[in-house]
Amino acid sequence: MHLGRHRYFGHPELIGFVRRLAIAASEDHLPMLLVGDLAQPRGGPTPTDHGSHQSGLDVDIAYARPAQMLWQPLPASEREGLELPPVVDLETEKLNAAWTPMVAQLIELAASDPAVERIFVNPVIKRALCAHQKPGAHWLAKLRPWWGHHDHFHVRLKCPAGSAECRPQPPVTDDDGCDLSLAWWFTDDAHAEAVKRRQAPHRLAGALVPARCRDILR
Repeated sequence: MHLGRHRYFGHPELIGFVRRLAIAASEDHLPMLLVGDLAQPRGGPTPTDHGSHQSGLDVDIAYARPAQMLWQPLPASEREGLELPPVVDLETEKLNAAWTPMVAQLIELAASDPAVERIFVNPVIKRALCAHQKPGAHWLAKLRPWWGHHDHFHVRLKCPAGSAECRPQPPVTDDDGCDLSLAWWFTDDAHAEAVKRRQAPHRLAGALVPARCRDILR
């Protein structure tokens, strides 16, 4: 999607994951994937929108597809400006009509891939999946609530073998994350934090660019 953004590059492990997910979705008779941002050609911070997607190990996947385009390929011109259908109403904090069992099935397929370290979803989605899954589902532990993510989920892969400078995130705990840490996202404190984040200006964290990236830029 959105080819003009030029963010369709990734580590070979990431490309392999996207292809595996597409095959698995097709075998389960799910609609074709709509793939959003991966990374720029040489990684690094983007001018807008993202503080992540820098290492070639992140990819955004749409939850749902526009109803008229569920099963047919989209020409590049339509993929360029297409807005992904949200499955969460951010005002009411409820799932909307675009949420279906197929969306839950797609998320489970992605989270069950052994290469996946984290999947960031809207807290409403995490809450809904916690309510309808058996306690202790290991793949559910990989789902982490995060701001936004009402129209796509964000997959982050584990550090590939031989990538000495890749820093892994803290390991997934034994619990499924369907506890008080999830309940916090629906408190007044969380709502206040969301407002602050929306009002904060975007900053390009140039000072955090690794030395190797600065060498390339020079």
